[in-house]
Amino acid sequence: MKVINSFIAYYTPANDSIQGLRTRYEAAVEKINTEAANVKDSAIVVNAVQEVAVRIEDLQKSVNEAYANETLATIYDEVLAPVVEIDTAIVDMVEMVLDYQQKVTANEEAYTRLTADIAAVQAKLDAAKTTIETDYAEVAEQFTADIAALQEDIDSISNEVKDLYDEVKLTAESQIDATAIEAGIEKVLADAKKAHEGSSIAGVKGPEGAELLGIYTVSGKRVAAPLKGQVNIFKYSDGAVKKFYMK
Repeated sequence: MKVINSFIAYYTPANDSIQGLRTRYEAAVEKINTEAANVKDSAIVVNAVQEVAVRIEDLQKSVNEAYANETLATIYDEVLAPVVEIDTAIVDMVEMVLDYQQKVTANEEAYTRLTADIAAVQAKLDAAKTTIETDYAEVAEQFTADIAALQEDIDSISNEVKDLYDEVKLTAESQIDATAIEAGIEKVLADAKKAHEGSSIAGVKGPEGAELLGIYTVSGKRVAAPLKGQVNIFKYSDGAVKKFYMK
């Protein structure tokens, strides 16, 4: 009769309390799956959800052990004390996950925006490099180091953004500062143009008025001026190619 009374008076309401926790826990998990679908499978969320589930199961074990030992009636309040803490943990879990969902969303949006900004700067450098190699080819080697330094600066910004993205630290306020890089691109273009204009072929016109674009050896190497004692190939803006032997 003692065991039966204990079951009726303590074990049933204890299980009812635990079942209430499970119901609220399941509702919380459903809310997470619905409103935080992008992060529900991430380690931080999976671990948080699992931690609460373990606490509920530990509570169930404690109640079962106390009932089996016939001590549940004596230590009922002590055994059921974690109910309030677990309830709070369920609420905190949902709040944390929803906040994390917002943080991840902001991180993704910022990364998309910043990588587009970086790509725009990269496109400017690529265009400048092409211009120098095409229009100012005879002086292009002088600016190889400058272009490489600018590329390193872009890569550095890109790596920094990627690191922040991996750490989920990007926000709507995150920006890149490419002012110095863009100024450097304009400067290297201007310097290359100036060096080109000061070279021996700048402004040289062909027979039909076409601009001389470059002078090459027969092996295809570009030179700043015709080489004596060799055949030199002159290429013009109208597509004409002429060979001259320089005595």
